[in-house]
This record gives sequence, structure tokens and C-alpha cells, in this order.
Amino acid sequence: MPVYVHELGLEECFLETPYPYYRQLAWGERKPFQPTKMPDQLTTSHTTWDVIFTPGHAKDHISLLDEQTGRLFTGDLFVTPKPKVIMEAESIPETLRSLKKLLNYEFSSIFCCHSGYHINGKEMVNKKIEHLEALITQVHELSEQGYSIDDIDRSLYPKTIQSKPSPKVNGVLDISSRQL
Repeated sequence: MPVYVHELGLEECFLETPYPYYRQLAWGERKPFQPTKMPDQLTTSHTTWDVIFTPGHAKDHISLLDEQTGRLFTGDLFVTPKPKVIMEAESIPETLRSLKKLLNYEFSSIFCCHSGYHINGKEMVNKKIEHLEALITQVHELSEQGYSIDDIDRSLYPKTIQSKPSPKVNGVLDISSRQL
């Protein structure tokens, strides 16, 4: 069975990639593997999914649209309208562009692997766009007031989540405005 990966993520699959400790606990260590380049469409026995490139959460992130039913699988692009955690590798401007891109497609509901099924998909995507735009405005305003990046982080995200250091990855989950 092929494992499909967007072309921007293919090279990483060939390498032994250290995961944060919490992911190792849940999934184990990921070994290098041979992926198949993601096609423009995925066809199952029941439907055809259009593959939409939606970077932001990751550089190689995709969403899947079933045009027949109007269902959109957003992967990790939409988790919640008001995210409390922003991973270090995420890009809020890219996420915002990808969310806006999705609004150009005909869909009614969305499915997120974290928060489940949302019957009011476009409304939820719009709520996240509004929140991220407001967050960007806050970051700019605090920056103009002379706040440092660390001060902005503490102001917008006063709580941090510590991850247990692993032999391969040290660090803290970066709940950060640095990606804005």
C-alpha cells in the first residue's frame, strides 16, 4: 500500500527524523521510508478526493475535498477557531493564506483529525481566519509599543507546555508569536 506525501515532504521521509518525546511515546520512533508522491486526486472505492496544497501547519500540508458531498478534510490546518498552541514549524501567514484559499472551493462541512466533524465548515474556517488576523494585529501593536518577541509571547500565551527532553530532541514546545 503506498504512503502518499506531498513533494515538499518527500526528502524528509528518506531520513531518520527525530520526533519530540511526546510523539515518540505515542507513535514510537519513525524510521526512514519510501513514500509515493501525492497525486492531484485520490480515488477510493467510494469517492474521489481533490488534493489541495495548504501549507501553514507544515510546509507540505494538504487538505482533501470531496466535491460530490462538499466534505473537506482539513488535516491539521483547522484544529480550532482559536488555537492556543502554535508549533515552532508552523507559519501563521501561510496558514492564513491556505485557509483563505479553501474558501474558494465549494464545501459545506469540514473534518479535522483533532476536533472532528463540523457541519458548518465555512463558518468555522472564517472564524479561524478572523482570529488569526486579530492575533497578527495584536502582535504588530505590541511590537510597535516596544515589546520584545519574548514579551509578546508571554503577553499572548502566558502558559507554556514543557516537553520531556529526549535523547534526540531537547526543548520546549514553542507556543509562540515568532511565527507571525
